Amino acid sequence: MSNSIDLFAALSELSYSTTQLVAVVLGIVWTSVSFYTYTPVVQLAVSRAVDRLRGRRTVVDPDEVPIEEWPTLEVFVAAYDEPAVIEEAVRTATASRYPAEKLTVTVLTEPGDDATNAVVDRIADRYEFTHRLVPTDYPGTPNKPRALNYGFEHSTAEIVGVIDAEDIVDEALFATSALTISHGEPDFTHGVLDMTNEADGWINLLFRAEYGYWFRLVAPGFVRIGYDVPLPGTTCFFDAAVLREIDGIRREKLGSPWDDAARAWLDDHGLSGITPWDPENVTEDFEIGLLLSASDFTPGYVPVVTAEESPREVNDWIRQRTRWQKGKVYTFLRYRGVLPSGLKHKLHFSYQSLLPHLGPLNIAAVVVVFFLSGLLAYQPLSLVRAVLSVGLAFVALAVGFHLLGYWLASDAPLGTRLRRSVIVAVGVFPYWVLQWGADVRAIVQTYAGQFDWEHTPHVGRAIADADEPLDEHRFEPTYTMSGIFRDTLLGLILLVGLALRIPRIGTQSLWSDEIYSVAVRASFSLPDLLLADDPHPPLYYLLLKGWMALFGNGPAPARWFSVVCSLGAVYLAYSVGMRLFDDRTGLLLAALLSVSTFHVHFGRTARMYALFSLLTLLSWYAFLSVRNGSTLQRAGYAFATAGVLYTHVFGVFVVGAQWIYLLLTTPRSRDRGPERRAVLGVAVLSLPLVGFFARLVFASGSEDGPALDWIPAPSPELLEELALLYAGYPDIYPIMAGSQTTRIAALVVAAVGLVGLTAAVFDSVRPDDDTHTRAVAQMLSLAGVTVGGALLISLLYRPVLIPRYTLPASIGVSALVVTGLRNLPVRPARAVAVVLLISGLLVGGVAYHNTETFEDWEGATAAIEGGATPATAVVYQPGWTRTNVEYYDEGPTPAAYQIDPDVAVGTPDARLAPGTEQQLSAALTNHETVWYVQYNAPFDAPTSEWLRSNAETQYVENFGIVTVYQFQTAEAESTATVEAADDGSATTIARALSTATVVSPA
Repeated sequence: MSNSIDLFAALSELSYSTTQLVAVVLGIVWTSVSFYTYTPVVQLAVSRAVDRLRGRRTVVDPDEVPIEEWPTLEVFVAAYDEPAVIEEAVRTATASRYPAEKLTVTVLTEPGDDATNAVVDRIADRYEFTHRLVPTDYPGTPNKPRALNYGFEHSTAEIVGVIDAEDIVDEALFATSALTISHGEPDFTHGVLDMTNEADGWINLLFRAEYGYWFRLVAPGFVRIGYDVPLPGTTCFFDAAVLREIDGIRREKLGSPWDDAARAWLDDHGLSGITPWDPENVTEDFEIGLLLSASDFTPGYVPVVTAEESPREVNDWIRQRTRWQKGKVYTFLRYRGVLPSGLKHKLHFSYQSLLPHLGPLNIAAVVVVFFLSGLLAYQPLSLVRAVLSVGLAFVALAVGFHLLGYWLASDAPLGTRLRRSVIVAVGVFPYWVLQWGADVRAIVQTYAGQFDWEHTPHVGRAIADADEPLDEHRFEPTYTMSGIFRDTLLGLILLVGLALRIPRIGTQSLWSDEIYSVAVRASFSLPDLLLADDPHPPLYYLLLKGWMALFGNGPAPARWFSVVCSLGAVYLAYSVGMRLFDDRTGLLLAALLSVSTFHVHFGRTARMYALFSLLTLLSWYAFLSVRNGSTLQRAGYAFATAGVLYTHVFGVFVVGAQWIYLLLTTPRSRDRGPERRAVLGVAVLSLPLVGFFARLVFASGSEDGPALDWIPAPSPELLEELALLYAGYPDIYPIMAGSQTTRIAALVVAAVGLVGLTAAVFDSVRPDDDTHTRAVAQMLSLAGVTVGGALLISLLYRPVLIPRYTLPASIGVSALVVTGLRNLPVRPARAVAVVLLISGLLVGGVAYHNTETFEDWEGATAAIEGGATPATAVVYQPGWTRTNVEYYDEGPTPAAYQIDPDVAVGTPDARLAPGTEQQLSAALTNHETVWYVQYNAPFDAPTSEWLRSNAETQYVENFGIVTVYQFQTAEAESTATVEAADDGSATTIARALSTATVVSPA
C-alpha cells in the first residue's frame, strides 16, 4: 500500500512539474512570436508619422513619371477551373491605367480545363490579352508555379506581375507597382489583398479581418523595418532581371529541378527551363518572397487594394489553409540544410516558416495549466502565471488587431460593422482552432509526401458588392410543419409548463418578497400604491391588486397570476421565435422556457418577474412590425414597451436593446419616420416614470436612500451564478436545491448551450438571408444589452446586477441557443443536443420541486399560534418580519415588539442595537410568555443570548432561515421537552438549559 502511495505521489509530482514546464515553454514561444509580429507594427506607425512630417514617400506617383519612361509590363493570370471569375479578372486587368503598348496581360491555362478555356476563347474578342496553354508534357506537376514558369519563358517584359484569376484589380495597381520598382528602391513589391465577401459567413468575415490586419499592419511593417518578407500569391510584381537571378540562386542551393528527360524535352522545344518559381512548392509565393529577401533583394509595399474572394465552405477553407501551411513546412524542410547566410536571415526564414497559426499555442497553455491544474488540484507557480499573463495580454492584442484590420478593410455600413465586430472578437479563437486543424492536416500530408495542389473554388463573390443596400425586412411567421401537429406540440409544451408551475402552489409558504407584494404594496390604496417609496415601478402591484380583488389574496391566487403570465410568456416565445426564425425554433424556445427552472420558479412566484418576461416578449413581438406595420401595430408596440418600463427598472435595458438595434440597422437613406413615431409613443407613455427613475437614481446615491448593500459587487462568481441559473441550476432563493447532481446537470446544459450560442453567432452572417442575421442580432442585443448594461453600471457606479432581474436576457440567450442547435450541420447531433438540454433542465426541475422553502413563514406562524395566550408577546427581529407572521396569523394579534438587527453579528464586536435591551426588558416585564422571531441570524446572536440569559427557553425550532423561540419569565413555571430543528441545535440548547424543555408544537 505504501509503495502504491509513493508511486502515486511521484507521478503526481511529475505531472505537476511537466504541466508547469509545458505552460512556460508554450507561453514563452507565444510571447516571442508576438514580439516578433507586433514590433514592426509599432515601428511602422512611428515611421509613417515621421514620413508625413518629412514629406517622404515610399511609392512612386505614376503622374510624376513620363509615359516614355514607363517599363514594359507583363501580368500573368494563372487560371485553373475558374470559368466563373476569369472574365472579370481579365476585364479589370486590361482596364488598368497602363499604356496598352507597354502592357501584356497573359492568361495561363491547362489544356484539360475545358470550361475555363471556353470562357477565355469567348472573351478573346472583347479584351486585349494573350492566352497561353501550358503544354501537357511541360515538365513538372500541373500547378500554379509550373504555369508561371512557362509564361516567364516567353516573356520579354522588364517588369513581371502576378494576379489570381478571381482578382478584381485596382486600375492604379499596375502603374504604381511597376514604376515603384523601375524608378524606386524595391526589386519586388506586393500590394494589399482584401477578401471582400465578408457577408458570406463567419469564416469569411474572419478572413477579411485577418487579411486587413496582415496586409494593412503587419506586412508593411515587415517591409519597412527590413524583415524577410513572404509574398502573397497575387498582386506581386518583380524586376524581370531579379527573377532570372533568383533562379540561379535557388539552383545553387537546391540543384536543378529537372532530370535528364525533362531537360531533353525542354531542349527539343527551344525552352531554357528557367524556374523563378519553385515548381515543386505549392506555396511558391511564400518561398520566392523569403528567398528574394534572404538574397538581399529589396522588398517594397504598394498600398493599392486587390479584391479577392474567400472560400464559402469550411472544407474549402481547410484545404486552402492546408496547402498554405504545407508549403511553409515544405519550404523549411527544403532549406533547413542550406539556410541563407547570416543570423538575421536564418532567424527570419525559420520564424516565417513557423509563424502562421501559432496563436493557439497560448490558448493551449492556458488550458493545460488553468484547466488541468484545477482538475488535478494544482496551483500554478508564480512564474507560470506571470508568463501566461503576458501571453494572455498578447492574445487580447491579437484580437484588437483583428478588429482594427476589419475596420480598416470593411466598407460595410456602420451598424453592420459594429454587429460584425462582435463576431470577429468572439470568432478569433475558433478561427485559430480551425487553423490548428489545417496545420495538423498539412503536417500529415507533408509526412506522407502529398504535394498535389488542392484547388480553391471561386464563384465570383468578389464581383458583387460585399454589402448590398439594406432592404425592407418583414419578420413574417415561417412554417415548416403541419398546423395540427404544430398546435398539438405547442399545447403539450404549455401543459408541461403548467404542470411544472402548480405543485404546492398554495401549500408552500410565501417568502418575504412575495408577502411584501401581497400584504403590503398591493394592499395599499391606489394613490399610495402608485406613489410608494419603492425601487420597483407600480404596474405589477396594480394588476396584482385587481387580480386579488377577483380571486382573493391567499398564496395560491396570488401566485396564479404569475403562472398565467408565465404561460403567456411561453406562448409568446413560440410566436416571437416563429417570426424571427421558424416554427420549429419557436417550439423549441417555448419548450426551453417551459421547463427551465429559472422560468418555472419566477413563473410561480408572487413577484413581477413573470409579467416582466411576458411584456418583454409582447413588446418584442410588436417590435418586429415597427418598420413595416400599421399605425395600430406601432401603437401596440408603444403600449407594450411602456408596460415593460412600468413593471421593472431593468426594463430600460430591454428597451435600450431594441433602440440600439434600430439605431445600428436602420439605413440612413431610409425614411426613419415609423421608428421615430414608435419611439416617441413609448417616450410619451413613459413620461410619468421620469420622476420615478430620477428619484431612484438620486436615492441610490444618498445615505438616506434604499439599502443596496445586499446586492453583490460584480465578480466572476456572480457571472458564474448567472450562467448556472440560465442553465437551470435550481439554487434560486428561497428554494435552495443546489447539489452536486444538479450542478453537473446545469454544467451539461451550459455546455450544450455554449455550442448553440457559438453556432448561432457563427451562422448569423448569411449572404442569402439577411433576415436571419438580423434575427440573431436582435436576440444578441436583448441578452447583451440587458446583462452588459447592468454589469457596466455595477462596475462604474454601484452594484445593480441581480441575476433574477435579467430574466428577459435569458430569453434572448435561449433563442440563440435554440437557433444555433437547429442549424448544426449533423442531424443526430441536433437531436442529442436537444435531448441533453431538456433532460438537464428537468433534472434541476425535479430537485427544485423536492426541496422545501428556505423561508417557511407559514410554519413559523403556526408555531406561535399554537402556543399563544392573552399574556403573549412577540419580538420581531428585524421589525419588518412582523408583516410576514401577521399575514399568516388568523388568531388574535399578540403584543408586538419590533427591534433592529444586532450589530456586527459574527464578529467579536457583536452587540445589541441601540434601544434593543430596553424593548426586550419591557417585553419580559409585561408578559409571561415571549416569542422571538429571528431572521437570518445565528443561534448565539446577541439578542437570543440576552433572552436566554434573562428568561427560561421553552421552545426553539428552525423554519429554514427563520428561527422561532419561546421564552418564559423566571416567575412562570416551565416544564418542556427540547427539540430543535437546526443541525446540532438540539444538543446545544439541551446543554444550555438545565430545567427547561423546549417542545415543538403539535
